[in-house]
Amino acid sequence: MYYSPNLKRDWVCVNSGWYSNALYNEFYVFNNGPIGNAQYGTGQSIYLNVASIEVGSGKCSNPLPEEG
Repeated sequence: MYYSPNLKRDWVCVNSGWYSNALYNEFYVFNNGPIGNAQYGTGQSIYLNVASIEVGSGKCSNPLPEEG
């Protein structure tokens, strides 16, 4: 899930089967990206801020925690 349209700026990834009923929690933030600037998504809540999504393959290197 990306902070900006067209798969741009910072992102978060989740492993297959991940789910959450509380995306508003403070630990669900954009935590990957080369820019490292809040203007581009770093540290911003993913709640209501996801602008684009891509389905990938493989495992996430820094996945969001699952509240389970």
